[in-house]
Amino acid sequence: MNRFAYLLIIIVGFMFSLPVDAQLAECKVCGKYLFECKGIHKKKKETVKEKICEECKKPISKCEFNGDHSKEDKEAITSYYVTITSNVPDAILTINGLNFGTVAKPIQRPYLYEGEHTITLTKPGYEDLTEKVFIKANQKTFDFKMKPDASSLNLKGDSLYNNKKYNEALDLYIKAANFGNVDAQYSLAFMYYEGKGTNKDSIQAFNWFKKAAENNRASAQKMIGYFYLNGKIIPKDKEQAVKWYRKAASNYKTWKRINETYTLLKNEYEKEPEKYYKIAVEDMERASLIAIQNNDFAQAVEYSSSGLKLNSSNPIFISNCAAALLFSKEFKDAKKLYKSYQEQHGKKMLEDLERYEKECNIPAECKPQIAEIKAMLMK
Repeated sequence: MNRFAYLLIIIVGFMFSLPVDAQLAECKVCGKYLFECKGIHKKKKETVKEKICEECKKPISKCEFNGDHSKEDKEAITSYYVTITSNVPDAILTINGLNFGTVAKPIQRPYLYEGEHTITLTKPGYEDLTEKVFIKANQKTFDFKMKPDASSLNLKGDSLYNNKKYNEALDLYIKAANFGNVDAQYSLAFMYYEGKGTNKDSIQAFNWFKKAAENNRASAQKMIGYFYLNGKIIPKDKEQAVKWYRKAASNYKTWKRINETYTLLKNEYEKEPEKYYKIAVEDMERASLIAIQNNDFAQAVEYSSSGLKLNSSNPIFISNCAAALLFSKEFKDAKKLYKSYQEQHGKKMLEDLERYEKECNIPAECKPQIAEIKAMLMK
């Protein structure tokens, strides 16, 4: 008989030798009756679940920051000493919005972390410089080039010029012009052209006028047109003259300058109407419209009449000319023109007349005549 069988006989015998009440007693460990569990229990090891890091979702024992990621910036990101220089002494340096004083000499800023940073340099008289840089192991030295504030230089030049300090003004205009300030380019061109602060130099004047013209300065474009038309400084080229006059007319903001330029163009177009027919029609249409909008009705009559010589059936010229005559109190001629083209262009002329009534400053004495013309066009 093996040991297991012998032990079983002893236990069974013991159980049956217990009184019934004893057998019905409850086990203090599991709460079952003794005859069910025999009163024998083995202790089980409890499994303890390890806490999980809320940031990286790893068990705390495997988290690089032991569950505290606030240490990440300090412990995990590589930092470098960074050298910053500038061509402008004493420029104020800010890095990521924090002021680090002036760049009087190369600045070494320790512990700028690897990655992108915003560097800003400022100094009165210079344009603010802001650049984003990426710092890494092989890129830790940065040299920034600041540009003078060309607008400030130009304004100082204007002040000196107005006080007749032409030599000093010229120096500032040269600096500002070389940095692309269009006003300085134009002023410098005139100083060379008129010989103020320097000897007269027509070629330098033309070159600076050309740069200002290419930067859309209307007055410079008109000057270039003038140079090409008279042929004294450069070879005469009428097509180039027309080209630059048209640019000037498109870029001028005041009616006075627009009118001056379109008058020059009109005179050239009338000399060779066939050559310039297409652009002449386009420009005279625009000129007559702008003239009406600026209440210069006499000039509107002149431009639209010039246009009618090019194309007598053009509805824009007919309508603008009739309206301009009406607003100029030339009632007889206006009525005649409206009546002549009522059948062909009555609808357009009525629409234009109603629009001009709202847009223009029309003399009060014209109102009864306008009402009469509108009634006629509505028939």
